[in-house]
Amino acid sequence: MKRLTQLASNWFDLPPEVVGTLPRVEWIGQQLQIENFIGVHQFNPDLLTLKTATGYLTVEGNSLVMEAIYPDRILLTGKISAVHMKNNE
Repeated sequence: MKRLTQLASNWFDLPPEVVGTLPRVEWIGQQLQIENFIGVHQFNPDLLTLKTATGYLTVEGNSLVMEAIYPDRILLTGKISAVHMKNNE
C-alpha cells in the first residue's frame, strides 16, 4: 500500500498527504489545523499527541485549546511552540 501511495503521488504530481494517510498540518499564527489522524492519544493545555497511520504527531505549547474536532480534522489554538512527528519505524 505504501508503494502504491508513493506511485500515485508521483504519477499525479500530488503531495503524499493528499493521496494517502500522511498527516497534513497547517500552522498559521496561533492556530493549527491537522488532518489525517486516527485519534487523540493525549491532551492537556501544554501537549497534544495524535495517533496517525504512520506514528504519533505531538504539538507542544501553552494554553492549548481544541477549538473543534471532526472525524477528518482538528483545530487547535494557543501558544504553539513545536510540532514533532515520531514514526512507527
